[in-house]
Amino acid sequence: MKPGKEYELFVYEKFKDLYKDFIVILNDKIVGRQSNIKREIDVSIKGKVRDIDLLYVIQCKNHSRPANVNIIGEFSSVIKDIGASKGFLICSAGFTKSIYHYAQTLGIELLTVEDINSAAWKAEIEIPIIYIRKKCHLQFSSRIRATI
Repeated sequence: MKPGKEYELFVYEKFKDLYKDFIVILNDKIVGRQSNIKREIDVSIKGKVRDIDLLYVIQCKNHSRPANVNIIGEFSSVIKDIGASKGFLICSAGFTKSIYHYAQTLGIELLTVEDINSAAWKAEIEIPIIYIRKKCHLQFSSRIRATI
């Protein structure tokens, strides 16, 4: 087995243990809503909390160099295309300093193998909230007529 596939399998097993009530899939194929192409997802997590469907996606990078903003940008576009609620980027070599703020603004959690191997780390279920603001326009007119 290739080292990258072993890495994905290791991550898959860890998340399968964390999300016992969800469907965890290794090497999932999800058609993008915008691109209409099959996206290859290293690990996907699908489930329901009350009436809300959740999709989390995990991208594994078994690189010798830290992940940079380009990798986050590419991963962010996949997350948006398939309509995922959350993304996890796991890189064996860690991350460049410039990536942390960018990942946070995109809602992507950055992890290393050491993080997910630690007994102290846990993944929490996050439910996205959509706020829809509706404007209501009310128009009122009246006439007053006085008779003497």
